[in-house]
Amino acid sequence: MSEVTALTDAQLTMSNAPHLRQVRTSAWIMQQVILALMLPTIGALYFFGWRVLVMIVVAIGSCVLSEYLFQKLTKRQITIKDYSAVVTGLLLALSLPVSAPIWTIILGSGFAIIFIKQLFGGIGRNWFNPAVGARIMLSVFFGEYVSGWVEPGEAVDATSQATPLGVVANDRADAVSTATYVDAEMPNLVDMFLGTGVGGNIGETSKLLIILALVYLIARQIIDPFIPFLFILPVAVITLVTSGFDLEFMMQHLLSGALIFAATFMITDYSSSPFTPHGKIAFAIGAGILTVLFRYYSDYSGGVGFAILIMNACVPLLDKYLPPRIYGHKKRPI
Repeated sequence: MSEVTALTDAQLTMSNAPHLRQVRTSAWIMQQVILALMLPTIGALYFFGWRVLVMIVVAIGSCVLSEYLFQKLTKRQITIKDYSAVVTGLLLALSLPVSAPIWTIILGSGFAIIFIKQLFGGIGRNWFNPAVGARIMLSVFFGEYVSGWVEPGEAVDATSQATPLGVVANDRADAVSTATYVDAEMPNLVDMFLGTGVGGNIGETSKLLIILALVYLIARQIIDPFIPFLFILPVAVITLVTSGFDLEFMMQHLLSGALIFAATFMITDYSSSPFTPHGKIAFAIGAGILTVLFRYYSDYSGGVGFAILIMNACVPLLDKYLPPRIYGHKKRPI
């Protein structure tokens, strides 16, 4: 009996809990996000041509180089192998129009990595989403260079009159009325869903490809499926009610701009979203409500980026005041 026991003990490996069977490192998670982003990337290449590839290479290279140089100069651990800088660069490139000058991509990449990510401590410690913060910075200070909406098939220096979202929100003072937009200027819903003939940021035009990427991330258990849904739901409800229950008006808002792209890749970011379950719910719903308010009443008709950044700033409060209730207690442990 002692010999059997000794043999069994020799074959055992002692380790601390939890005993996870699957390795889910930060690098592995980022790799899954990159794979999902390949779908809108393929769409961007198809709709806008090979300049998309140049934009992506420049953005990724600038992000990785910025992170490496900053960590080298500050004598921090080099973390470029976790692929988070690659994801930031890819997201930033896909959130820009094909007419964006190369220098804006380099500037936005450096700002995202150094000022939003690394100065806060690096991956897992940044309050704000780096790609969203960089995109908003570029739109505020260099808007004339990053708002040239080019329709598929047009030359890079040609700009269309407006994006679908710009047409929908043409008259914000009367945004609740479906009479405020010109039907002739709006693509049909099928084109808006597929991305055919629709101007805008290169990775945000085909909602079909973004939804397929969303399905992949859910299947790989990278993101919670309810968070994107809770982000989009307030936009759908508010636009439906304020338009007198006009389904077409609601769908135009859902299929316009960066809403679905942000629901898939931005609102689900681990570092800049709450840790607590109820905090995540409040974060998603709050961002959705703010998105509609920005679309209706601000000069920035998109509003998604500003909404996400505002809710990013609220994350510490959400985690503090919405912790899960401890079993056996009637109140939250605030």
